[in-house]
Amino acid sequence: TLGLLLAVLVTAASVQDSAAGTHLVDQVAAAHPAIRKVWVDGGYRQHLVEHAAALGIDMEIVQRTPG
Repeated sequence: TLGLLLAVLVTAASVQDSAAGTHLVDQVAAAHPAIRKVWVDGGYRQHLVEHAAALGIDMEIVQRTPG
């Protein structure tokens, strides 16, 4: 929970977060096999959470608090 940057993926604005997220999760899992928990913003979708779970990563979508 140090909040350190572990991987970066730059895409065109037209690429959905969920589409690029699969590649990013694969990259993080390969480079940092000890990662077990990640928090992501609301741009990610359930299929990415399921993909992360298949890699042994608990992905939690954090919703912005109103206001």
